[in-house]
Amino acid sequence: MVLGNFLLVLLMDLCFRGCYTIFIPPYRMAQAELRKLKVQLQELLDKGFIRPSVSPWGAPVLFVKKKDGSMRMCIDYRQLNKVTIMNKYPLPHTVLRPRGIP
Repeated sequence: MVLGNFLLVLLMDLCFRGCYTIFIPPYRMAQAELRKLKVQLQELLDKGFIRPSVSPWGAPVLFVKKKDGSMRMCIDYRQLNKVTIMNKYPLPHTVLRPRGIP
């Protein structure tokens, strides 16, 4: 529960630019999409890739059709990206590192 100890620090970092909480209501979905969303979310929960959240921040989910006809779940982070402060010193790409350097 280390995150709980530093919650104020994290919120201050997120709201540095005088931003406000970004919460976009869910997009409307067909019943088939909603069923597929529930299945995919349950799979991600079971694998431990995601966890339940009570954060005031939120981004909508939508489905995009792939070339093979199946659907890909996507999250629309455009509004969040508008207020995100870019890292001045991003991590280097591992492809650009010389061999032998860990």
